[in-house]
Amino acid sequence: MTDATRLEARLGKRRGEMMVRADFALAGGGEDRVLVLFGPSASGKSTILRCLAGLERPDEGRVSFGGEIWSDAASGKFVAPQYRSIGFMAQDYALFPHLDVRENIAYGVGARNATEAKARVGELLERFGIGDVASRKPAELSGGQQQRVALARALAREPGLLLLDEPLSALDAPTRMTLRRELREVIEPIEIPAIVVTHDPAEAELLGHTVLVLDAGQVLQMGPVREVFASPCSRRVAEIVGFENVVGHADLKNHPQLLSIVNNNAENRAWGAVCFRAHAVEVMRSGSGLRGRLTHIEPEGPLVRMEIDCGVALVALVPAATWGTVAARIGDEVVCRVSDGAWRFVAD
Repeated sequence: MTDATRLEARLGKRRGEMMVRADFALAGGGEDRVLVLFGPSASGKSTILRCLAGLERPDEGRVSFGGEIWSDAASGKFVAPQYRSIGFMAQDYALFPHLDVRENIAYGVGARNATEAKARVGELLERFGIGDVASRKPAELSGGQQQRVALARALAREPGLLLLDEPLSALDAPTRMTLRRELREVIEPIEIPAIVVTHDPAEAELLGHTVLVLDAGQVLQMGPVREVFASPCSRRVAEIVGFENVVGHADLKNHPQLLSIVNNNAENRAWGAVCFRAHAVEVMRSGSGLRGRLTHIEPEGPLVRMEIDCGVALVALVPAATWGTVAARIGDEVVCRVSDGAWRFVAD
């Protein structure tokens, strides 16, 4: 980690009744280059990103990049956005509708002589595969083309840090799935640190190397994306990263069947809750396992989502074809089993 690519942030910003705080470091290159700020709406993700970009001024703490202090509340120092080595890509891409692709990218190049600016724009048009639409306006572009233009403009000044604020949130689900892969292919070769704000677990796993989980303005956990998503440190983190089933220790005590399964696990030491994914729950009409009644059935594409009252509420996701063989309806008694090794023990 060199000084030239090191970002250090320890900041706090008051937003209404909430104080947003974050403390982290990030470097360019290597496996920890892309940091994802992940959490529910109003958790503070975009506030942190805007503080890094200089669009908001932290009320406390310090932000530095490459050894240069961008913000220091104690001394009053604050570097304006245009003087920070950043490229910023907004949620809606913020392309100028009256400018064509070439002109949008040229705007991002900044103060260079005409020859250098033209060469830089040509380089980016080729790099992002949008040379054939260079004379089109944003309204004439597909979602993927707009994304590439916005990213090319963000990188036009050759920044040291790339910031992406919910880059796919404005798109419909099928388009988002396609452009998620395209975005990864585009940012993967860029050897500078990047920070991505998202509340989509699939987007976080595909784009990020490291994740910082936020809730109500506080950092709850930070680490490699897959590690955090597989092994959350607390009940709240488990809920945020998408564990559909999170059962507290107090609830388990009243349900011997579920408690006996947990107690048989060697990891059962000093934990406060147990969590497991919905796809780890098998639902049957008979057999051994947890007995309960179906309270909700809802198709989700090729899957069926079920809610079962087993004394504690469980959620299951099973393939539609498999569910067809079970043939149970709301109110019917069913038996649930949880896959071996699917349990995770967390702080309550």
